[in-house]
Amino acid sequence: MSKRSTVALSPAAVVFTLYHALTLISDLETCAQNLRVYRARPTGSNLARLLLAEGVFIKDLGLGA
Repeated sequence: MSKRSTVALSPAAVVFTLYHALTLISDLETCAQNLRVYRARPTGSNLARLLLAEGVFIKDLGLGA
């Protein structure tokens, strides 16, 4: 018979994962807000805000450099 091993999560890992998830949600909400503003008034400054927020979201996902 093979024994099954369970993975025990440390409290620090749970806190880190929760923090990371909340950060991603916050960044996504910021992107959505900036997209609404840009669609209402498509100006250069609104586009810059949108692109910066998307860059932060992509970086937090771990896809950026």
